[in-house]
Amino acid sequence: MDEDLFLQKLVKVFPRLRDKKQAVGIMRNIEEQLFLYLFTVTGINLALGTAVGIAMHLLGMPNPILWGVMAAFLTFIPYIGHIVGIVVVTLAATLTFDDLGQIFLIAGVYWGLAILEGSFASSMILGRRLESNPVVLILAIMIWGWIWGVGGALLAVPLLAAFTIMCDHLEPLHPIGEFLGK
Repeated sequence: MDEDLFLQKLVKVFPRLRDKKQAVGIMRNIEEQLFLYLFTVTGINLALGTAVGIAMHLLGMPNPILWGVMAAFLTFIPYIGHIVGIVVVTLAATLTFDDLGQIFLIAGVYWGLAILEGSFASSMILGRRLESNPVVLILAIMIWGWIWGVGGALLAVPLLAAFTIMCDHLEPLHPIGEFLGK
C-alpha cells in the first residue's frame, strides 16, 4: 500500500508523460534488483551455512546443524556476523575438546569459509547477478561500512544498485552507470 502511494506521488510530481513513464520504469527496475539482491544473498548465506554445518560435522563438533544455521543467519550482518560466529564456535570447541589443535582447526575452518564467502563468493556472485562491477561492490561495502558502520555495510549494495539503475536510465549519468555496471 505504501509502495503504491509512493509511486503515485512520484508520478504526480512529473509534468510530462515521458518523465512519468521513466520514473515508473526506474522504480520497477530498482524493485526487481532489490528482490534479486535479497534472494541472492539468502542463497549465498544458506550455502555458507550448509558448508559450515558439514565442516563442523566432519570436525566432530556436536550439533553441526546448529552451527550451520547460526552461520547462515549471522552472515546477514556484514563483518560482525562472521566475527561473532567464529567466537561462538571457538568457545563451543573450547568447551567440547581438550586438544588445542582441534580447537584452532575448528576456528580456522570457520574463519576460512567466512573469508571465502565474504571476499570472493559474495562479490563475484552479486556482481554477476546484479550486473555490477565486483570491485565497485567491495569498495561500496567498505566505504559505507566505514561511514555508517554495520548499517552502512547492509545498505551499501542496495544503494549502489539503485544508483546504478538511475544512472542507466538518465542520459547525463550514463557514463557513471557504465563505470558502475559490468
